Amino acid sequence: MLKKDSITIPVPVHGSQDLGIGLLKKIETQTGVKLT
Repeated sequence: MLKKDSITIPVPVHGSQDLGIGLLKKIETQTGVKLT
């Protein structure tokens, strides 16, 4: 889980698999945090 201000965003973790670029972009948009 990633918490910023009053918003909590679930961030999936699947062991050794990388997250897809689309999912990373969606999380960036929702949180305002640059992940790449």
